[in-house]
This record gives sequence, C-alpha cells and structure tokens, in this order.
Amino acid sequence: SADAAPVLFMGALRYPPNREGLRWLLDAVWPGVRAALPEARLRVLGGPEAADLTPVPGVTVEAGYADPGEALAGALCSVNPQ
Repeated sequence: SADAAPVLFMGALRYPPNREGLRWLLDAVWPGVRAALPEARLRVLGGPEAADLTPVPGVTVEAGYADPGEALAGALCSVNPQ
C-alpha cells in the first residue's frame, strides 16, 4: 500500500563500492520495482556524500545524520552493503 514502510539503503557513499552499488540499484533494479509497484519507496541514508545524487522517483535521500535505529525500525527491509 502507499502507506507501507520504505525499503532502506544504509551505507556511507564516501566508500566507492557503496556508491556503485546504490547506482546499480537505482539504474538496474529500481525502475522495475517502480513499474510493478508504483507506490514503492526507497530511503537512502548515505551521509554527506549523498547530497549530489540525482533525484529518482520514489527515492528520498538523506545526506545529513539520521538515527540508524529509527531508520531501521521504520523500514520494510534494509539493504546494508557489507
């Protein structure tokens, strides 16, 4: 439903593999998710380096500090690069 919790991507984008993984997710996966579920939402906690991300429908980017506990508690599921 439109009220469902967002998918959460949590990873510092100052680390190139995290940035590349998020870019892949947004380019290769997210369009298909949105086509199937137009109400799908993705919340990105990427640190200050996330400020320059190009806006994508259904995606909110937080470049400042966000409480990870609150973010995880409010998420449908989490993508956390390791």
